[in-house]
Amino acid sequence: MTDLIRVAICDGSPIIRSGMKGMLSADSNLEVVFEGTCQAEIKKNLDRFEADIILIDYKETGESLFNCLSQLNELLPGVKVIILYDCSNKRSVNNCLHKSVITEAIKHGVKGFQCKHKFSADDILHTIRSVHQGDIDLPSCVVNKLLGNIQPKESRPAANLSAREQQVLDLVAKGKTNNDIAENLYISTRTVKFHVSSILSKLKVKNRTEAALWLL
Repeated sequence: MTDLIRVAICDGSPIIRSGMKGMLSADSNLEVVFEGTCQAEIKKNLDRFEADIILIDYKETGESLFNCLSQLNELLPGVKVIILYDCSNKRSVNNCLHKSVITEAIKHGVKGFQCKHKFSADDILHTIRSVHQGDIDLPSCVVNKLLGNIQPKESRPAANLSAREQQVLDLVAKGKTNNDIAENLYISTRTVKFHVSSILSKLKVKNRTEAALWLL
């Protein structure tokens, strides 16, 4: 039997909250345990619910994102945060997640991001399940901002990667799939998987995204 995933929704828009709750409630393995308009409501009502995942709107934190995340980490240890943001308005500074914001958010424990004006029900359900299982889940628009134009640094601290592993890591950081890497390096996908596994072990990271972040 699949464990029930308890989700809290924090968003200033009643339409977004209602739509999100409807999507999540359709899944028997998810339960929406709280709805709030801002992070202050989450803190005020801690004794009313227990959550595994908090979906929190970036612009509705009511304070700096990192201060908000630090307080949530302290008040709700073990709860995993997914940031909802609006990438539809390119001119809105408050809603725009820049590369530095994404990187810092991940350092503060954020496990996933979703653009709330673009994702489907399947997208948000996949992100919630992945994050609940301990993975970091990022949509393509966040990955492009985070990993775009990354160039490996010569002064990178040694991680005992072989020359081939470094080549594989560089391609992983560019968002290439195992098949892409195999074609690029003229090796089998099985060999690519072996190298990726070795890279994750040597860098002491859990997944490809964290490995790519090592290059930042």
